[in-house]
Amino acid sequence: MGDVHEVLRRFSLKQASVEESMRALVSYDGWYAPGAWAADVFKTNTFENACIWGTESTMPPGKLWLFTTVDAGHAAVARGANPGFYVGPLRGSTVFENLPSGLAEVVVNPGSAPEMGWFMGGSAVKLGNAWGRAIALERALEAGDDFAQKLAAFPEFLLLVHANGGIVTAVGAAGMKNPGLIFSAPDCREAGRVKLGPGAAALRDGGAVGATLFKELSQIGVDGYILNVGGIGPTRVFTREACTAIVELAASMAEADRLEAVAKALAEGT
Repeated sequence: MGDVHEVLRRFSLKQASVEESMRALVSYDGWYAPGAWAADVFKTNTFENACIWGTESTMPPGKLWLFTTVDAGHAAVARGANPGFYVGPLRGSTVFENLPSGLAEVVVNPGSAPEMGWFMGGSAVKLGNAWGRAIALERALEAGDDFAQKLAAFPEFLLLVHANGGIVTAVGAAGMKNPGLIFSAPDCREAGRVKLGPGAAALRDGGAVGATLFKELSQIGVDGYILNVGGIGPTRVFTREACTAIVELAASMAEADRLEAVAKALAEGT
C-alpha cells in the first residue's frame, strides 16, 4: 500500500486508483481533526498532541478539514486559514467511520500542495464512512479482538452475484461443499473478481448485511463463507459451525452490553 503521502502523490499523477487511495487514507493513523469533534468520537479528552491553529475556526459550515501532519496544519495557517483547535494523531478507521452525516465536503490538507490533498463531497462522504467500517472490521479480524460482534453487525458485506441474483460460490473450496464469497471492501471484491478469471467480468456487484449472511445460510444456498478470496484485506474461512458460533457470540455480547448499560443507568440514578 505504501505511505499515505506517496499514494496521494501517485493519485495526483493518475498512477493510483480511488480504491488504493481510500485504503491508504483510512488505514493511516496520523490524522489531525477538530478537537471537540475528536473528543466526542474517541470518547476521551486526552490526546498526544494539541494544536491551536487560529483562535477561531474559519472552516466553512458543512465542511470538515483533516490534516495528515502538523506541518500540513501549519501550511493551512500560512495560507490564511484558521482551522482552530485540532488534536492528533488519530486512527483513520475511526475518523472516517464517524464522518458526520450531512457534511457537504471533507478536505484533506487544505493549503498544501495539490498532490498532498484529497477531496470528498456529497455521496462520497458516505463512501468514506463505509471504508472506515471496512478497515475497522479488517483490523479486528487481524487482531482477533471482538470480531464476532463486528462480523454479525457489519452493515454491508460486498458480494459478486450471478444474473439471477444468487451469490457467487467456490464449490468444494476450504473443505466445504458450496461456500459463498464475501468481501470487506471494494478493492477486495475486485481482487476476487480477478482471481475468478475472465468469466467473472459478467458478474454483478451485490451486498448483504452480516446478520443475514451468518444466520440464513440455508436460504442463501451456502454452507459457509470465504472472506476476501483474492486477498488485499485479510482472508478468512467461516464454516457453517463458525457462522453459528459468530451469531451466538454476537448475541451474548450484545446482551452483556445491554445489561451493562442498564446497570450503569441504575447506578447513575441512585
